[in-house]
Amino acid sequence: MAIFRPHSVLAGFHADLPDPALPELTHIGEEWIPTDFRIPDHVHDVWEFYFQIDGRTEWNVNGSPVTLNAGALLGVAPGVLHRLISPTKSAHHFFFAGIDLGTVLATMPSALVIWRRERSFFVRNAPEIAPAFRLLVREVTLKAPFRGEALRLSLRLLMLELTRALQASPRARSLAPQHPAVLRARELIDHQPARAWTVQTLAVMAGLSASRLSACFKTEVGMTLHQYLMRARIEAAKTLLKDTELPITGIALELGYASSQHFSSAFRAATGHSPSAFRK
Repeated sequence: MAIFRPHSVLAGFHADLPDPALPELTHIGEEWIPTDFRIPDHVHDVWEFYFQIDGRTEWNVNGSPVTLNAGALLGVAPGVLHRLISPTKSAHHFFFAGIDLGTVLATMPSALVIWRRERSFFVRNAPEIAPAFRLLVREVTLKAPFRGEALRLSLRLLMLELTRALQASPRARSLAPQHPAVLRARELIDHQPARAWTVQTLAVMAGLSASRLSACFKTEVGMTLHQYLMRARIEAAKTLLKDTELPITGIALELGYASSQHFSSAFRAATGHSPSAFRK
């Protein structure tokens, strides 16, 4: 495995062939990149996927412009010319991976039929991709028992979520005994904890009035929407402190805090430790 940090990124990594026993995953990475960062024209022999976590990027795919905002997914087919044509107004953060679909989908024949007829695609809002992509990135960068098995399972999970996003099928129905609007609000916060969510915005996206959503959420989850958002941000901060070398100020801004002091106070109140002490 060749894993490195490109010299022009703010933080993150790029890994080529993360596991020789899993050649279908040709490359993968997570990067925080500055506003003046560009990726020149290039092609791959395999599918490449970009998932925008935060910020906004401007791409050109086979001559057509594509804008990725937070939560957007871009799938570039083998042999298709594409490039990142920033600059943008703010630094941005995304996952990417190169995957040989034929090998991965050999045990998923129904999904293979779908992908055989597809070319490059764009999904404006695919928040369900984030947890699966994050899990695969974690396993790539983690030295742990059963690493190979974990990589294979997490790669297959990502492919399932990519296939669901590609099909643009109706939203899955939850079997949990919880109001669907509450589940939707939790999902939105869990997938994008850095976003400046308001009760009104969540209510619109969940299909309830703000007052009704607030009441249902407090009854079923045991905390307010704001408390749940703050907890989600702290959990995301723990992951960034453990698994990245982002400076604490960068993590604070990444997660929507106004300053590193505000972040440090909130983190200490929630965990009993300062961010730097937790990282050590």
